[in-house]
Amino acid sequence: MLEQVRKTIIEHRMLGHGQVAGVAVSGGADSVCLLHILRELAPELGIRLHVVHLDHRLRGEESAGDARFVTELAGSMGLPVTVEGADPGSESGNLEQAAREARRSFFTRLRLDGRVDRIATGHTLSDQAETVLYRILRGSGTAGLSGVLPVTPDEIVRPLLDCSRHQVEQYLRERCISWREDRTNMDPAFARNRIRHVLIPLLEREFSPSVTSILASTASLAQSEENYWSERVSEIFSDLVKNKFKSVLIRADKLSRLHPALARRLVRRAIVEAKGNMRSIDLVHVERIRDL
Repeated sequence: MLEQVRKTIIEHRMLGHGQVAGVAVSGGADSVCLLHILRELAPELGIRLHVVHLDHRLRGEESAGDARFVTELAGSMGLPVTVEGADPGSESGNLEQAAREARRSFFTRLRLDGRVDRIATGHTLSDQAETVLYRILRGSGTAGLSGVLPVTPDEIVRPLLDCSRHQVEQYLRERCISWREDRTNMDPAFARNRIRHVLIPLLEREFSPSVTSILASTASLAQSEENYWSERVSEIFSDLVKNKFKSVLIRADKLSRLHPALARRLVRRAIVEAKGNMRSIDLVHVERIRDL
């Protein structure tokens, strides 16, 4: 597993010599495994580690226990640690989405403060497969097949993306390394939990035991093709899209003459230009804009 993570980091140029990697540790198996592996690879990669943890304060004493666990783990390794608490009152509505937004804001502050250069998270091959299925079911279109990116524009890297959750837990058990269990990961109220605990086991049992790897491979292929489409969009974007009064204007006459595959991606780029991201935007929204 160590060799696989090393290969992933090098292949995607995730972490460079002299950089400070903020390791996002929740206390769960994936992030604890990530921290131990990066600690082992740090001398070879020439990087320094800084443990970071955001306490969402949504699970009472359990959340506080996670924060203490992470602080003690970082201390036992002699690593600097930053722990912050989120305002639970601000995480209303879609809790999953709100929690992601809070974490991203936390990570951005750490980078802008100069405490870290990049943030490493514990997303695995299993997370990749679950994300692809989730996006298919939401109707996010072919771009959604790209799943989780190895490196994001906001400097988040995923060194465990080629390792399964089973490999992670095996790595920890073989070394008698403990981790924390988040009881909400079993809550069927969350769609991702139903995908993880119901849908994927069903697909493995009834269709293919390799479904996780197949979905992750599909994501990798889709990422490569989306990179090509991104270049094509960049070539024509300035001619079709104009910024005006904190909004964007799209030349409908020229948009209608584009191939649908290119037009959809140009609309997606325009949405990002206007609102900063594609969160909560699915294929149906893109198609409504194309149909105007």
